[in-house]
Amino acid sequence: MTKKARVCRASVIMFMLVLITSCSRPRSAQDWFDLTWAGLAGSDTLSFKGTTVLLRADKPQPEGSVAFSGELQNHQVLTLTANSPVKQADSNLKAAESKGKPIFTTLQLKGRRWVALDQAQGSSASHTLERINPLAQLEEIHDTKSKNIRLESGAARGTKVLRVELAPEEAKALLRRQLSDEMDLVLKNWSRDSQQLQLSPSERNALNREVQALWSQGNRKLSEKLDQAEVSTVYHLTIDKRSGLPRRLTSNNRITYPGNSNLNKPETQVTDCSFK
Repeated sequence: MTKKARVCRASVIMFMLVLITSCSRPRSAQDWFDLTWAGLAGSDTLSFKGTTVLLRADKPQPEGSVAFSGELQNHQVLTLTANSPVKQADSNLKAAESKGKPIFTTLQLKGRRWVALDQAQGSSASHTLERINPLAQLEEIHDTKSKNIRLESGAARGTKVLRVELAPEEAKALLRRQLSDEMDLVLKNWSRDSQQLQLSPSERNALNREVQALWSQGNRKLSEKLDQAEVSTVYHLTIDKRSGLPRRLTSNNRITYPGNSNLNKPETQVTDCSFK
């Protein structure tokens, strides 16, 4: 039996166990989530599309919006693509910077994490796409121990809607890991791209020291800012009652700072994704 077949078989067994154990009693919110998570693990193909929007408290319009889509193949390989940022009225986001080129990355599920196999055009922007990967978000919900999960009332016919809120310390730890990975990628990309510069050994060493110093300073400031931040992360998951698979996943990630100073306005990233 091949490794792929073993993975598929194990996923199906897990899916059936969830069904069996939940048949004797009404399913709880956790039961519904476990059913969906197990069903996804057994899905060979899947596609989705959505948008993510960045909102700041001092601006009436979204600062920017990005449309994205994904295609899952063979259980464990995901191609994630983002279209050019959509320019908003009175927004600081410059759509022209993308020059109309989509950003994409290929991810593979290794263990319990989606890991990038390539980076589009050598850009760290593709790594940021991993934060809006809905399959990764579902893995994060599953792995997070401290969370509140409940069934919402008023769900459309044939669906269940779950509200999942991460504990504040878990939400901050997750954001810290994501931003730390992105900072590490910035330095990694610089190390790779700098090899193409025509420099003498002494010039290269001097430039590397300067870049390392700037990166360390930025990384330290990011860490200090996160130390002060308060992070709230809430998901809403819509589940098809018949198939047990997700129909929609939204996330609301809000960052605030004590005192709400003029330099640290609250910001919220809202992501809305539909599955098919």
